[in-house]
Order: sequence, then structure tokens, then C-alpha cells
Amino acid sequence: MPSQVQLQQLLTAKRAQRIHPATTAFQQLLAGEAKAGDGYRAELWFRRMVWSKCAPDVASYTSVIAAFARAGEPRAAEAWLRRMELRGLRVPVATCNAVLDAFAKRGRLRAAEWWFSFMTDSDIQPDHISFGAPVSE
Repeated sequence: MPSQVQLQQLLTAKRAQRIHPATTAFQQLLAGEAKAGDGYRAELWFRRMVWSKCAPDVASYTSVIAAFARAGEPRAAEAWLRRMELRGLRVPVATCNAVLDAFAKRGRLRAAEWWFSFMTDSDIQPDHISFGAPVSE
């Protein structure tokens, strides 16, 4: 699997040649940024994905949300989850857990509780991670 830097160089070169890269290349970059906890770079690659006429899916949005959540920016993660909803995409439990956990880790327990309620009200079945997030750290 190519590194983040190699993927970035490849996508930049393809864009310069007016070749539309595959959605999977962008998704690999987004997943890497999520792992690194760099929400702003994930957002940049997401926007480039859209500009390249690649259709973002649940995994694409989840990567951006996870990147912001890991970076300790729950409000940005929350905003991206809202965008995901507005696109009509089904929000998986793992995506909600990322937002819920980000708020809990910042000590924003009311916001974490609100997201837990959102999950149950939206027929998103909470899992063991959902139940542990408000009390973690």
C-alpha cells in the first residue's frame, strides 16, 4: 500500500494531467488523515475528492469526522456528521461514537449525552463503545 505522501503526489500529478483519480485513492488518503487525527487535511482531501467528481460515501464522511474527533475538535466532527445527514447518507454507529467520544474526552458530557440520545432517537443502535464513551477519561 502506498504511503500518504505517495498518494498525495499521485493525486496531485493526476489532477495536473486532468485525469480523475479513483474514489478509492481519496478514501485511502482520508483514512490516513483520520488515523493521524488531522481533520483539516482530511477536509482538504475531501474537497479535492468532490472537485475531482468522485462521489463521497459513508466511509469518506466517516474518515473526516474521525479525523476531527481524534484531533479533539468535536464541534467540527459534529458539523461534518450533519453534512453527512443532509446528503441523505445513513450514519453508522461508529461515526456517532466518534462524535460522542470526542465530546466526552473534552469534558462536554451534556453534548455526549445529547449524541447518545440522538442515536437512540434516530434508530441507530448504540453498542458497547457508545455506552462507555460518556464515562471514558
